[in-house]
Amino acid sequence: MTLLNGSSEFIGQLSFSITNFLFNAVVLNEIGIIGLAATSLVGYSGFMFNMIVIGFGQGTGPMISYCTGAKEIDLSMQIRKHTLRIVSGACNRNMVVINCTLKIICQCFYG
Repeated sequence: MTLLNGSSEFIGQLSFSITNFLFNAVVLNEIGIIGLAATSLVGYSGFMFNMIVIGFGQGTGPMISYCTGAKEIDLSMQIRKHTLRIVSGACNRNMVVINCTLKIICQCFYG
């Protein structure tokens, strides 16, 4: 029974790891090490935003469920609106930071 619990997460992570390895191998062969470094940098910024979205989803999910179960639909909608504003603000802030630092980042890789 212990081996069955978590096996779906294991398969998901295993498939992600294999896909990521193959993608990195193709980028390394086609573009080179500088392209791989640039792709990794862009990927990590995407992972950071993904962690923000998942964190807010896991943090507000129980509150929204509790409010909906208690027939507090207005409060549930308020929490959803605030969460959407915060996540949208984080997305916009990340895009501004990336756009402002894009020239500097490119100069680091291409001199």
